[in-house]
Amino acid sequence: MFMNQSNSKLRYLLSLCLISVLIGCSQKSPQVTKVEPDITEIEPQTSELAGEQPITRQADYQQGLEALALRDYGKAKRLFTGFIKANPRLSGAYVNLALIAFREDNFDSAEKLVQQAIVLNPEQAQAYHLRAQLHLKKGAIKLAQADYQKALELKPDYINAHHNLALLYDIFLQEIALAIDHYTKYLSLLEKEDEKTRNWVKHLQGTLDNG
Repeated sequence: MFMNQSNSKLRYLLSLCLISVLIGCSQKSPQVTKVEPDITEIEPQTSELAGEQPITRQADYQQGLEALALRDYGKAKRLFTGFIKANPRLSGAYVNLALIAFREDNFDSAEKLVQQAIVLNPEQAQAYHLRAQLHLKKGAIKLAQADYQKALELKPDYINAHHNLALLYDIFLQEIALAIDHYTKYLSLLEKEDEKTRNWVKHLQGTLDNG
């Protein structure tokens, strides 16, 4: 009974804190907006592909990005699927299709697509970031932590991953010093001010100093 209640509470917190806008989640929750998985730009030709045919249908990929930004998911799916048929060993389109599936709450499909992306390119930071979000949907906090950390290992200035790892340390793991570190890095990478998060960091630092 206790475990069922705990799992229910965790899923409730997840739905409020990491997928919806973070408003009134708990007394310890920062009043900040979610940072969702991000779009993957077209990949440069990697050493794995050296000597093979160059990337084709790049216009389809760019149009797919535009459709995805406009949330025209039907068009984006067609374009990315066509790009994959022409370039089956490039992972970016798989990540973008996984992102679409994630936004449409088709999490099983998103997980399969992101796994394909990681197999094709184990250095695709966006894929690990998205997989971390999928782990959170299942309440797999430690797996999500590992994937956020992997994304940052591959891309140290990955602003979305710093933000979401900070939330994970803050809300779920209660590792406040680490949360502050990642919030601070997130804030340093922003192009415009996030006053709510900055104020929350000050609150956390005060809590830590007085602890």
